[in-house]
Amino acid sequence: MIDYIGKREVSNQCGEELRLCKERAACHVPHVLRERELSIGSSSCDKVFAAAWIDDANVALGTKDNKLLLVHSQKDRRVEITLPRRNSWSRPEPVDSSCGIHSISLNLSKSLLVTGADHPNDAAVFRLPSFQPLQLLKKHDDWIFATSWLTDTVLATGSRDSTVKLWSVTRSRSYLNESPIAERRYHRDKVRDIKYCSQAEILGTLSQDGTCKIWDPHVMEVISTVQLHYRRHLQCLAIQYPVLAVGSQKHVSFIDMRCGHLTKHIESLDDGWGVRSLSLRGPLLTCGGGKGRLSFFEMRAMKYLTLDPDASGNKHLYYKIGRGAPAERDFKWHAVYAHSYDVTGTSLLAVGGPALYGQKGCYTAIW
Repeated sequence: MIDYIGKREVSNQCGEELRLCKERAACHVPHVLRERELSIGSSSCDKVFAAAWIDDANVALGTKDNKLLLVHSQKDRRVEITLPRRNSWSRPEPVDSSCGIHSISLNLSKSLLVTGADHPNDAAVFRLPSFQPLQLLKKHDDWIFATSWLTDTVLATGSRDSTVKLWSVTRSRSYLNESPIAERRYHRDKVRDIKYCSQAEILGTLSQDGTCKIWDPHVMEVISTVQLHYRRHLQCLAIQYPVLAVGSQKHVSFIDMRCGHLTKHIESLDDGWGVRSLSLRGPLLTCGGGKGRLSFFEMRAMKYLTLDPDASGNKHLYYKIGRGAPAERDFKWHAVYAHSYDVTGTSLLAVGGPALYGQKGCYTAIW
């Protein structure tokens, strides 16, 4: 670190030192994380499925009851953003309210945000920071589960209708966009997650058909199809060249994108309740689990980090998240449905809700 700071004073050419500093810092951050739950009027929200940092103070949350919330992380102040409808002048269409918002994604310049719309089959694109609606993307035949930006104006969506669609959201297009620039139905079941790697210009998709596909987004053709060994409850992806991580019921599987082969599997720490969210930051894989645990896997040492002792003096391999806002008497724990680091990598936004079907409640915290 000292060597890097010294070189930075005399030259901008210290990229390798900066990379090494970031990697080392990433593995130290989990040891100093402390939970601070956010009060967001949780009694009126059910299960937070998606989350993203808007800036260093504000976060966006998407809930099971189809609410898009903008929350100030320091003041616990929230604003509900109105979701665009297909026909803004007409009454809302009767839709299945059990879907909710499963994805929130910001483009690289943080000028646009894409998330679910009023209808669960549509995606809404907002301008930032005003949250003014820019476009409504309407072409999927079933719920949208995943979104990912490829460029500042091109994004991909994955749906329960088993398709992957590519969209252009340039300002010259009309508000209602029903013409994706590409559409592929190469999966045989619902598409659960989709992630883009800008370094390799590769798109990864995960489906309940038990496969992970690696795409060339320039031509929207599949480069390789990986048959997963662990196929139950496939939920989430994390991508960082050359690794693609896949979360399932009891395992995290690692794929080498360069050859399209599985390289390793590790057991999760959630006793079979499922890996619900993953992220890669340098050599650190962060796992959010269905049993309300946050764990951190060091990719170089290939082992989970042993975290600092708790109040009782015991060391653990995971943090147990707080109680949040349960609305059921027989509540047990919240699943960590989504998590996101801020731009510095020192604050972790973790969100979720009850893992058991039919239970209501939510959890939102900054670590």
